[in-house]
Amino acid sequence: MDIEEGPIWAVLREKARDRAPLVKELAEEAAGKLRLVRDTFPTYTLHDEVHAANVVRLMGDLLGERVTDLSGLEAAVLILAAYHHDIGMVYTPDELAAVATEPEFAEYLSTHHEAYLAVRAAGGQPPPDVLEGYCRSRHADRVYEHLSGLSDRLVWGNARLLKQLGEVCRSHNLAASDLKSDKFRPDFLAECDLRLCAVLLRLADILDLDASRTPRAIYDHLGLAARRSNRDARSDAEWRKHLFADGFRFPSARPPNYALRFIAGPDHPAVEHDIRAFLDVVDDELRRCRPVLDACSSRWRDLALPGEVDRHDVEGQGYTYGAFRFELDRAAVLELFMGERLYDDPYVFVRELLQNAIDAVRLRQALDNVPASEKPGVAVTAWEDGDGFLWVRVGDDGVGMDEHTLLEYFLRVGRSYYNSAELRADLARGGRPDADFVAISRFGIGVLSCFIAGDRVELATLRQLPDGSLGDPLRLSLARDEEFFVLRQRPDRPTPMPRAGRDKETGYRTRTGTSIAVRIDPTKVDVTADELADRTDRYLRWPPVPVTFSGRPAGTPPVDDLDRPLLDAPVVVAVALPAEGMRDLRYLGPLEAAALPLDLTSVAPTSKLRGQLVAVGFRVPPAPDGGPSPTSLSGGRRTSCPGSRPTCEPCAPPQCADTR
Repeated sequence: MDIEEGPIWAVLREKARDRAPLVKELAEEAAGKLRLVRDTFPTYTLHDEVHAANVVRLMGDLLGERVTDLSGLEAAVLILAAYHHDIGMVYTPDELAAVATEPEFAEYLSTHHEAYLAVRAAGGQPPPDVLEGYCRSRHADRVYEHLSGLSDRLVWGNARLLKQLGEVCRSHNLAASDLKSDKFRPDFLAECDLRLCAVLLRLADILDLDASRTPRAIYDHLGLAARRSNRDARSDAEWRKHLFADGFRFPSARPPNYALRFIAGPDHPAVEHDIRAFLDVVDDELRRCRPVLDACSSRWRDLALPGEVDRHDVEGQGYTYGAFRFELDRAAVLELFMGERLYDDPYVFVRELLQNAIDAVRLRQALDNVPASEKPGVAVTAWEDGDGFLWVRVGDDGVGMDEHTLLEYFLRVGRSYYNSAELRADLARGGRPDADFVAISRFGIGVLSCFIAGDRVELATLRQLPDGSLGDPLRLSLARDEEFFVLRQRPDRPTPMPRAGRDKETGYRTRTGTSIAVRIDPTKVDVTADELADRTDRYLRWPPVPVTFSGRPAGTPPVDDLDRPLLDAPVVVAVALPAEGMRDLRYLGPLEAAALPLDLTSVAPTSKLRGQLVAVGFRVPPAPDGGPSPTSLSGGRRTSCPGSRPTCEPCAPPQCADTR
């Protein structure tokens, strides 16, 4: 392919003829390196010289007739950025082998929990999918590692371009708002708008969606359609999205925020869904870039950019596409969860809060973050405030929550931290990778259950991180009739946290754990403090951590010794049956009840299973005269013995059952 095709190259040759050969030389060298991207990312769509050339072409398309307004330096920066923005995806074998030792890799694993667990399972060596994910996340920052070797050649007159070109290359992986930073000067060397270059790079990069990056021969060779792994499934979706796309078409007339037409002929609804989802991302990127253009130099502020994507020419083959999926009415769903149709018991929220509180304490114990002098537990209190409202508060000395936990788990119905990869990673990071923690709160709706009986929920929490350090204390206020919640953290002054007694908690929580206070709505339910105390006892059967209700122990007392059988030996007792009411039943003899102790601790296959059971059963003793056992008799007919006792008459000669 001719690397110098397109209007931007023409501007470079016209306005900076003496520097055009060096720019071409640098672009060709980068193109050679980009072919090595497949060594690290074999299943990715191509990030080679074809993609770089497409980006240069799309930059020209975005500029349209305004391309001739580019300065020579702007044309050079655009071309070099197109060929170097993905250069960080090129790794040598030695660089790949050293990835696990990079401090950036440890930082990556700290926020990518599935990757962290996969690396641990592989003995510390990153599996291919983890390696790809990390290298992809780092590729924009690694551009300097490649550009640094070109420092002496990246010059414009006596000025060096290394830093400015590197920032433009990195910009495609930043938030659009970051382009307003002073790093992207609109008057670099009095002739180059670096902010414009960054906008054009990120838009051209995302608009490169057509089959030129996904040759059918390579797709078939990779065998991605078989989807043998999650990695292959993700790549297959990306390849098919490109395979059936013909790309974007720019109109000749370009009013501000004009529509950009996209053409595709997907062969499957799933492919069309992926294409349309990606076009939504393009729409969002176009909206975010428009304000950035307003911060460019006066030469470029009036550049007409597309405002949206026209999807009319996305036509599937052999099916009718539509948004045919389940939709949830938020208001109706919340009403279902917080009303009486899902749970008809207004006290169910107490069970939910107790389960979560006990799990929080158990997790802190599993992380081995409890000082020897402390015995963490759960405290339940109930009281009436000055306005006559009944409050219920459940406080625990567990792990607590931070803002991330609140947003990702506590406020998301159906998602549990206790069942997440993040928890398993936290246990491993805390030195307890083998801790077999299983939450008891598994099937409820969490904090939403509080609104079955209450109209206000107040929360105070302080998280203890897996390494034992403390996070920032938080206060959260929730009201049933509001569509928003209020979060307070330092340096904000918190609202007082409700509690029993006249004194209120006016500051943030200082002890790790969480307290949740619920104000009962008397117009909705009839909840009493006495019934709350009774329900707490009924919900708690041998709780694994201490629980109190208004200061007294709550629930069935725990078993002190799980290693000692509940009975010293089997026990057998006779059970007398009354004759009354049994005239129509065949009498087989007296019943015996047997209680057999089962020592689970002594026979369990793992030390994690401990406990004691008692199996209770009944049997009929055999006949004393050697006759057939009554329990084995079959057939026969019913009759009566003297004294009106029920007797049996089997098919053999009649035998009256023993009456002892």
